[in-house]
Amino acid sequence: MNRSDLERLMQVRDYPAVSILCPTHRTFPDNKQDPIRLKDMVKEAVDRLHAEFKSREVQPIVDRLESLAASIDHSHNLDGLGIFVSREVGEVIRMPFRPEPRVIVDETFATRDLVHALNRAVRYRVLLLGPRPTRLFEGVHDDLIEIERDGFPVELTEEQARSADAWWGVNPDAVLDERRRRFLREVDRLLAPIQEADPLPLVVLGAEHWITLFREVARSSGEIVATVVGSYGAESPKELGRRVAPVVHEWRRKDRAKLLDELDRAVSANRYASGIDQAWRAAKEGRGDTLLVEEGYHLPVRLGEDGLTLHPADDPTAPDVIDDIVDELIETVLASGGRVRFFPPGTLDKHQRVALILRY
Repeated sequence: MNRSDLERLMQVRDYPAVSILCPTHRTFPDNKQDPIRLKDMVKEAVDRLHAEFKSREVQPIVDRLESLAASIDHSHNLDGLGIFVSREVGEVIRMPFRPEPRVIVDETFATRDLVHALNRAVRYRVLLLGPRPTRLFEGVHDDLIEIERDGFPVELTEEQARSADAWWGVNPDAVLDERRRRFLREVDRLLAPIQEADPLPLVVLGAEHWITLFREVARSSGEIVATVVGSYGAESPKELGRRVAPVVHEWRRKDRAKLLDELDRAVSANRYASGIDQAWRAAKEGRGDTLLVEEGYHLPVRLGEDGLTLHPADDPTAPDVIDDIVDELIETVLASGGRVRFFPPGTLDKHQRVALILRY
């Protein structure tokens, strides 16, 4: 689940758009019930489509929905599945959180829960270097999902090998390193647009020499927050997730400490907003650089007529209420190119649980 996937789903305007949010289980034997529950939810969606439309009008959607559901390998489930199908779109997303079971038929997909989870998750990427092949993963907490698109996984090609072989006899080690550099430049070329579209911290695994060469040639090397040296090509995503979890945890600890220092300096320079009201106004004005917010902080509000004044609300389900202004604040900061970091409860007490470092 990444931001570009969600943005693509959020752009769909096509009735009927079917969303199925199904809780699942990670382990046996609990996951044996997952295909049964999903089958029942798919049947509910199909019945609703047939009740509203003529069969021939929605048969392509029904076929796509049933095909996607049948293709799911439930032995790799996380905590939830999202299936999103329209006339032009068919997408399955594994969720590292447990959704409320829902079947929605509307003109848009039901992505609100996904956006909320994505905004608040600990997310990063893992690049596993090696010639056979180099693999890319997206991590949420300690779960890794392999990215098998946009050129990944990528292997050293015969063409790259032949171009390097022309140097043979000059210096075999230099030839081999030049071959690796060409390959790693291609890896970096494939990685760059992914990182630009959804910037995330990068953990790199592999032999020490491969990591050194990647740092030499890669534009994305500045995004590396940790490296793990070793040969891990045969490990599963679950094993790799356990291996990188400690280094991600340590990076988060250092990053939080660094950002709290930045916030102190911003306070001294009067370049900050404190509390949800000030932070919302500054973010809407495009002045937000880094948002610091406590985990678990939610607040339903009504917006004033100016769109900047917040009025706390008791009922988050009321039609004129934004159910969580903190989530809206996060989206606003991210949309203007800012950063968002989460902190344990109590860390930001003197800022009423949220603070925004402003741009220069």
